[in-house]
Amino acid sequence: MDSESEPARQGRPQTHLDANADMWAAAVDMYRNRYSFLAVGPRLHEDWLPDVAAEWRSRLFEIPRSAVVWLLVMLATDGMEVSRQYGFTDRRMGMEEHAQVILSRFPEGSQFFTNTRHYGAHPDFYEKVTGCWPMSQYAWDFGLLAVSRAEVGLIWSFDAS
Repeated sequence: MDSESEPARQGRPQTHLDANADMWAAAVDMYRNRYSFLAVGPRLHEDWLPDVAAEWRSRLFEIPRSAVVWLLVMLATDGMEVSRQYGFTDRRMGMEEHAQVILSRFPEGSQFFTNTRHYGAHPDFYEKVTGCWPMSQYAWDFGLLAVSRAEVGLIWSFDAS
């Protein structure tokens, strides 16, 4: 896993979450046992797309902020399917709290995109996801692209089975 576990890096403007790097590290740790990619970097252009690989444009679809916590939790589950996650009922609250910490890095007005196939304006990522438009060599890779005025974040999981 490639992850930025420290939100404040030298040379980058500080954000409201910088004061609690331990919370950020604990939140992103839920992806430790997955084939995952998680990174947050500076937004350098008014049009943020140059900060993300141009080939991703056609594979990403905007989702509402209200669906982001469920997507973040789903990305941390086995097989990226919540219904197959052992002990999910017991772990759900903690996983959602970690996802809220990650979401808190992106204030109101941020935009969120995913490459999953989902239905409706408010997708329920706790239901089985029916597919995706892969970004990698793997048939199943799902992720979240989060864009705020200050940062672009990528959180990606890969099913290499």
